[in-house]
Amino acid sequence: MAHFEIQQDQDGKICEIIRDGKKVAAPFKLEQPDSIVKIYFDIASSSLLQLETVEQHEKRRAFGLQSFLMSLTGLEAFANTYFQMRGDELSNPSIKELINKESGKMTERLKTLIKAVGDGPLVDQQDLIASIGQLAAARNGLVHPKWAQSTIEFGSQGPFISGLVENPHIPFESPVYCRRALLTCLLFVARVAEVRKVQQMEAFIFRWTGISNISLPGLLSELKKLRK
Repeated sequence: MAHFEIQQDQDGKICEIIRDGKKVAAPFKLEQPDSIVKIYFDIASSSLLQLETVEQHEKRRAFGLQSFLMSLTGLEAFANTYFQMRGDELSNPSIKELINKESGKMTERLKTLIKAVGDGPLVDQQDLIASIGQLAAARNGLVHPKWAQSTIEFGSQGPFISGLVENPHIPFESPVYCRRALLTCLLFVARVAEVRKVQQMEAFIFRWTGISNISLPGLLSELKKLRK
């Protein structure tokens, strides 16, 4: 835990800032913990809006990838930050230890953290975690890309071209696919609020994601439409 100390002169002006016993030379900014999460969801949401309006192929590819990756990163940031705060509330340091473990699938980590805080399982947890697992597997493929070589042949007498690659990003050019990914991640946030019996769920979701006018019934309704 970093500790900052503000040194003031006789006039009350800040003359020096100490961080962990050492003078701070470079600029810094302290924020609320939810800002770690909101930035990713903000990028995911804005990229999705651009994906839904742009026509150029390469831009659709870029905006789709960005929206999808930031949705899953936002979910991971929420889980790591929220459950650590919940662990502090419960005076349970083992929860932070679970978060700091870098190995393991995202789905297993989520299930472990949900169980550790003791608020009870999420509604429809098995189906939600399964959906997140599919998205997480797709994300792993994106952040650990490998070249799967492809060849093309134009008939037995035609030219033969090797060393190509089949575009693996086509699914992410779909606004429906990327919107479903974002809403699934938001649903996890909403289900966490639900199990905590948060009275103002829209405010809870806005606090952690920066996205307004999102309700649990609205999320479920839109996800149902996208699955048809």
